[in-house]
Amino acid sequence: MKGSPRKGKDACSQPPRVHVLCLQISAQDQSGPVLNFARELEKLPVSNFTILALNLNAEGHVLAAFVSRILGMHHLQTSIQRLKVVLCNWSEMSKCIKHCPCNEPKNWRSYIISLTRLEEVEIYKFRGGDHEIDLVTMILSWAPMLTRMTIRLTHEINPSDIGDCAKSIYKICFGHPFVNSFVYLSNGELVPCSQM
Repeated sequence: MKGSPRKGKDACSQPPRVHVLCLQISAQDQSGPVLNFARELEKLPVSNFTILALNLNAEGHVLAAFVSRILGMHHLQTSIQRLKVVLCNWSEMSKCIKHCPCNEPKNWRSYIISLTRLEEVEIYKFRGGDHEIDLVTMILSWAPMLTRMTIRLTHEINPSDIGDCAKSIYKICFGHPFVNSFVYLSNGELVPCSQM
């Protein structure tokens, strides 16, 4: 029993284990299956991911529907605490091609996903399009424990659109007073909500 106190002491000095799932998703053309990750994710030996990082490069697909399909997987709903979404090369389109699996079912905007442990969200290269705004709105409504939402605008955004984009984001976030919301330019400069 001499070793017991030492083991306890060492156990306390060990950092907690964090499981990160990083998905690099590319769908450059509009043919073939776009989103059939559920079966593949179920095969992974660890399912309690605390951080989910999505690097999306999927031109021509509905962003919010696409991400909601991923977040709707049960083991992600109940485990992720941080969500990071990077919109690498996302082109804004009003709809996917006919019969695109990421836009099915058509009523995806009315889905309720319970992200019970999600506390922090970061979205990078945000352009301010309708589907990106949909994504922010849905995440805020799905995550009752959310405390921080950070959005970093793309350097490609037209300078004259920055104010309107930030205003739209802050307006949505004001409906969730317990969430600290921040909008940054691509250079790291904070876009204050006072510009509303």
